[in-house]
Amino acid sequence: MARHDRRRTKSQVPSESGGLTRHRGTPGFHGLHGRRGTSDVGKRIVGRKRAATLTPPAAAGRPDVFALAASLDASVLINKPLAQGLLTGKYDPGHPPVFASGDHRLRKAWFTPGALKIIQDGLHPLRQRFGDTTAALTRLALQYCLQQADNDAVLVGFTRPEQITENLTSAGIPLTADELGFVRDILSRLQQRLDAHSEVFLDEKDGGR
Repeated sequence: MARHDRRRTKSQVPSESGGLTRHRGTPGFHGLHGRRGTSDVGKRIVGRKRAATLTPPAAAGRPDVFALAASLDASVLINKPLAQGLLTGKYDPGHPPVFASGDHRLRKAWFTPGALKIIQDGLHPLRQRFGDTTAALTRLALQYCLQQADNDAVLVGFTRPEQITENLTSAGIPLTADELGFVRDILSRLQQRLDAHSEVFLDEKDGGR
């Protein structure tokens, strides 16, 4: 794996070390790519908007985005692989995060106590098997995404420059086939429980389930 951040957002400026850093507190993004290398990733992009780790599978009869990308010799750019930090286990349902007025996360049901409890319980089997640290859970989420296909990449958000190093370090070694299957099963159950609990956005609840 290596960084893949050839394109900068307006919130990112070069640092003295040659990396990317935030400007005036604005969140930014950095990337990790899979096994084919930066010359292959980005030739043609098939994007995913929702966190791939918590995205429902393709409906019956519809092509999976990774199969579609492979048929087009394209890459898949996976957005929010850590589900905005939710899959790192850093949020406590007993003390839900408090966001500033205007923060888009205020609209998301996933940051409410009920959903955070579902996430906490859902991550428990992963903690038992792989370790109860933020780094361990970060590795699982990143590797799960990176190992979906040979030509995918993940776009990871950060609010502090040091989080880039943390994410790159936490990515660690790939999961074995058995480990990947275990993580896939656990995240699938978690996704189903979250979807049954509520719509993703609070202002969609009245028109949802």
